[in-house]
Amino acid sequence: MSYLNTPITIKNLEIKNRLVLPPIATERSKKGTAGTALCQYYDHMTHGGHVGLVYIEHCYIRSDGKASPNQVSAAEDSMVHGLKNIADIVHRNGSRVILQLSHAGAMADPSTLDGPAISTVDADWRWSFWKLKKEPANVKGMTQADIEDIIQCYVDAAKRAKAAGYDGCEIHGAHGFLLNQFYSPLTNLRRDKYGRNDLASRIRFHLETILAVREAVGDDFIISLRFGAKDYIPAGSSLKDAVFASRAFEQAGVDLISVSGGMCGFTRPDYKGPGYFSDTAAAIKQAVSVPVILTGGITDSIEAEYFLREHKADMIGVARAMMKDPGWAGKTLSELG
Repeated sequence: MSYLNTPITIKNLEIKNRLVLPPIATERSKKGTAGTALCQYYDHMTHGGHVGLVYIEHCYIRSDGKASPNQVSAAEDSMVHGLKNIADIVHRNGSRVILQLSHAGAMADPSTLDGPAISTVDADWRWSFWKLKKEPANVKGMTQADIEDIIQCYVDAAKRAKAAGYDGCEIHGAHGFLLNQFYSPLTNLRRDKYGRNDLASRIRFHLETILAVREAVGDDFIISLRFGAKDYIPAGSSLKDAVFASRAFEQAGVDLISVSGGMCGFTRPDYKGPGYFSDTAAAIKQAVSVPVILTGGITDSIEAEYFLREHKADMIGVARAMMKDPGWAGKTLSELG
């Protein structure tokens, strides 16, 4: 029996298998548009329709949330046409598709900013998971009005994803980006209802965003969360935090949880084997009823089958192997039968 080849239904969305192409930043956009180069890339990566679920790389929801100069935008209605072209290509090739939405917060690329970056508190530093140290930056703490505006930006971007024909959207809350900065005790130094005093406060921003997006897009549109569940850094977010938060996210309306790293980024400093975040994903899977995706270092079918068979996750994300060989999915699934 092949676990990877088994279909799965998420709400009303039927997916042919458990294989996921996770969001991969390509830097192929110009001025935020999803143009020809990006369409050709996703056509190439999804040719044959072997991947059950495809995530389109993170799109910024507001101009001060860009992680890089060539990031794709979902911040304006004018971007819907280009985003629709990508969704149409992936659907035509035979896969389901979700658009990832993000705001980088204090991780925003300084070259793209006209003023300070935004985050949890005023600071003259930003956390860089690439080097696991603090780097100089001009960061402004968010007011209540700022938080409300960002939530509305997520709502508007989600509505654009739905208008563009996507099967769902994903809220990016991992890898040190804005929502992750609120979740992690390493970076959330606030003393208000969004603050670090307790975990319920640190995930309030997430919950308000999820609830607002759900109200805007309706029940038939998938909401996924890329969750930086654990920092894997001393004094950072813990496994206990991840389980508590995941239950709250499900209750707020999330249909799918894609587990990744927090302030450590998308790798672990203490582990180099396949399934970097399998311990956290397994604990979350036991705590929630929605499907859980595991991504990180999985490069062959044996590894993917193991994590599914041992109930570490419900779906498996494979990035590097498919980037190296876009035909990997077809070959692998054919071999499994």
